[in-house]
Amino acid sequence: MAFFLKMNIVLFLGPGLLRTILVIVLIYYGSKFLFKWWLKRKMDAARREERRTMSEDEANFRRNEKGKVHIKQNKSSSSTGSSGGEYIDYEEVD
Repeated sequence: MAFFLKMNIVLFLGPGLLRTILVIVLIYYGSKFLFKWWLKRKMDAARREERRTMSEDEANFRRNEKGKVHIKQNKSSSSTGSSGGEYIDYEEVD
């Protein structure tokens, strides 16, 4: 009985429709697998790059002499040309 039921379904759907459904399912699972594989590779590459940068920063930090303060400043262009800020003249109040 089950065999005849399956045969009716195959005959009803037709071999072309079954093949199309099978191809769609295979494409779906294949693309899902490939996306996960690609994402894993990208994440591993990002982790390696982060580790490399961190190890370089730690090496630079350890090379600096102890007890000295190093300040990095970004030089920005100012419109007035002076680096001391704006001068304000205050009056004394009695």
